[in-house]
Amino acid sequence: MLKALEKKLRLVRFCCNINLFLKHTGRVLTAGGIVAVLAVLTERLLALIVIDYRSVWSFWAVAAVLVLLLWLFRRPSRMQLSLLLDERLKLHERFSTTLSLLDSKDHFAAAARREARETARHINLQGHFPIRPSRCWIYAVSTWLIAVTLIFFMPQKDLLGFLRKHRQQEERAQQTQQAKVDIKQAASPVKLVVKQLGEPELADALSKLEQMPKDAKPQDI
Repeated sequence: MLKALEKKLRLVRFCCNINLFLKHTGRVLTAGGIVAVLAVLTERLLALIVIDYRSVWSFWAVAAVLVLLLWLFRRPSRMQLSLLLDERLKLHERFSTTLSLLDSKDHFAAAARREARETARHINLQGHFPIRPSRCWIYAVSTWLIAVTLIFFMPQKDLLGFLRKHRQQEERAQQTQQAKVDIKQAASPVKLVVKQLGEPELADALSKLEQMPKDAKPQDI
């Protein structure tokens, strides 16, 4: 085993895996930012509830799983790393050739491994495999800035009338509840009078009065 070569490959693998993780994270965040912008526009323009506690947690869970899966399935192999190492350090396929002939007993393969071992001892990887975010992070930050700006500064609209209908339903519900409270308050002294009179017909009529229909309008109540 070429220890010097393996050490260089481990370092290259570490840097490439970090950059690959950052790359896929930036891509997923960009897509997520676009979804967030569309969701905010839907809420602000159509008055539909799209963003809530459950949807936010589900979004970030899906994003995390997606980044992890993309990273796991796109990690470079040893041969890809050796080709990348040869390309960036201009080694003329020394490392990739050595890996392909690693189990060979040919004299040429042995000479190639010796040469690769000596080369691996003297090469310096500093500056050739920097860890840095990819260009897609620019789009990710931009889309999320747009989403946050829309959340704080875009006024609420009601293009399809959903918000108006919702407010009307809330008002009717409040009026219905208030009517029921008024009926109960008005029926309380009547109950006392009916109880004192001992008239069963009046007591039955009063019990029916309290059994109000579920969908009754305030004026009906």
